[in-house]
Formats: sequence, C-alpha cells, structure tokens
Amino acid sequence: MKTRLAVLVLAAVAGSSHAQPRGAVLAVDSIEAVVTVTNVDQAARTVTMRGPRGNLVVLQVPADAQNLGQVTPGARIRVRYSEAVALTISKGGKPSAGAAESVILSPKGGTPGGVAVRTLQASGVVDAIDYDSRYITMRGPKGGLPQSFRVPEEVKNLEQINGGDRITVSYVQAFALRMLPLERK
Repeated sequence: MKTRLAVLVLAAVAGSSHAQPRGAVLAVDSIEAVVTVTNVDQAARTVTMRGPRGNLVVLQVPADAQNLGQVTPGARIRVRYSEAVALTISKGGKPSAGAAESVILSPKGGTPGGVAVRTLQASGVVDAIDYDSRYITMRGPKGGLPQSFRVPEEVKNLEQINGGDRITVSYVQAFALRMLPLERK
C-alpha cells in the first residue's frame, strides 16, 4: 500500500497546478499504532478510536465504503498510517481556501481500509505551533475547525512563524489506512 500511496501523491503533485507550489518540500512519514474502537455510528458513518496516548480520533467513513459493518466498539486494531506532504509556507496572503480529494477503498468483504489523497491551499491564522514536533495548527479563512499538519524538516522558515500570524499553506496530503485485527497471544 505504501507504493500505491507514493504513486498517488506524486501523481497528485504533478497533476495539480496549485498543488505544485514553487519550492515545495515533499516528505513521507509512516506510523503504526494499536487503537481501540470506542464508537461506531452507522447512520453518521463515523468510527471513533482511542489511540495509544488516550487521544480520540473520529474517522468519517465515505458513503461508498462497504465494510463498515465489520468494525465494532471494543475492537483493538493495528492501524498503519502513512502520510506524504508536499508543502510550502509563506507569511501573509488574502483569506482563501481550495481543496480536492480522491479516495480508493477496499473491496466489499475485504479488510476495512483505503487510500486518500487531499490537495489543499489555504490562507489562515496560526492557532498553535509545536516547534519540537514541527506541527502547525491553523484556522482557515472562515474560522471553522482547526487543521493540523506536520512541517517537514526541509522547510527552513518554521521558526519565523508564530501563533496569530496569517500564513498561506499549499500541500498535498495522502494517507493509507488498513485495519488489521490484533494477533491473539
């Protein structure tokens, strides 16, 4: 799935004029974690999971995902998450936002999971920066829910950005998620 992810990200960067900003940095990162499903809302098509640090994440399941019925509260699942980000950050910019998304899901009866590629260009206000882990949280032009993303080491101007600054961010984000039942010991 990592190969498919890298190909989708590179195709998205090459195929989108605003996803290929001048001076963009491409970074790929993968993590694996064991999570516990705390709630499944079939009507809203959401799955709430508790991560290893106790944080809750609500995953919106696309309408065409056919395996939601296999996911139940209490299930302990090994999640592999890969992310590739092509990113530029610059101070200033008029409030704006644009996005596109592409999703590939596992076939009916298969292991729940899929690959998603999201292209985003936004100008907004920085809510918070974690310089050590290189995460920025910002709000878009109309406020709304904050969005967080990791800034690759190759981006050198992160220390020049502060909370409250208006910044413009362009990035392509892709992730592959595959839920695997934990092996019983």
